[in-house]
Amino acid sequence: MPGTCLAGGLGFLCDYVVRVTNTGSAPYVGPVVVNDKLPAAPVGAVMTLAPQPPWLCLAISPTERQCTHNAAVLWPGDSVDLFVNVDLPAAFGACHLDNTADVCCLLSAFPILPARP
Repeated sequence: MPGTCLAGGLGFLCDYVVRVTNTGSAPYVGPVVVNDKLPAAPVGAVMTLAPQPPWLCLAISPTERQCTHNAAVLWPGDSVDLFVNVDLPAAFGACHLDNTADVCCLLSAFPILPARP
């Protein structure tokens, strides 16, 4: 989801929401894994992801994080959100930053659940 980028922090604070939605017709139960990347992050940018827990986020490169939500239960139409905050150095000179995120590795352990209460 598009975010905001305002003056603050080291220079600029940019906030994003990565929303994973079950657009299928069946419930999904299992881990959700998101790779979040700042393709053109300047030196000194600091990326923070929340909430932890239920998300567990690890750096896989200086500009990329992999976050796992191990206990997701997503009924059709349900979502889980991962909040991303990037603190950009003032030397970057712009209050704009592209953020990309991909969902990978969806493996439902229990593909069929009883009817929703």
